[in-house]
Amino acid sequence: MTTRQHYTDAEWKTLAIAPVACGYAVAMSELGVFSSASEGSTLGQALATASDRFPAHELIHALFTANDQPVSIQPQDLGTTPAAALQQAITLCHAAIALLQERSPAELTDYQTLCYSLAEQVAQATAETPRSHRPTRPHQPKSVGEHEQETLHQLRSALGLEI
Repeated sequence: MTTRQHYTDAEWKTLAIAPVACGYAVAMSELGVFSSASEGSTLGQALATASDRFPAHELIHALFTANDQPVSIQPQDLGTTPAAALQQAITLCHAAIALLQERSPAELTDYQTLCYSLAEQVAQATAETPRSHRPTRPHQPKSVGEHEQETLHQLRSALGLEI
């Protein structure tokens, strides 16, 4: 059983921010006015339903339900450029994985899956939003952008998921 009491404030913040940072890194990888709103909305919805998607996962439930005091996230926690956002996400993922390997290895796989799935959902939200620099034709499916694909690849590797 993993609860807030098993971690310091800094460790809990790392566990809470790493999934957000993964989605944010993808959002930052290809900036666009219309896509930013869609990506932000998608990330918020994914976080709000995280405990529903992993109902037996006590850590995810504790991190993303309103039962606990929310973690404050500042812009500097996530990075202000695409490169900084990706590096921060990778750093946070490595730190979160190390914490879970030490204290709660049974919860690691679902946590890694959550982090990556949030990033994928943000990328898909972007793919559904047309951009001026990535024009689409009505009869062609929209795709995840090249920078987003590279960001997803790097996040997958940082999370220790098979590529």
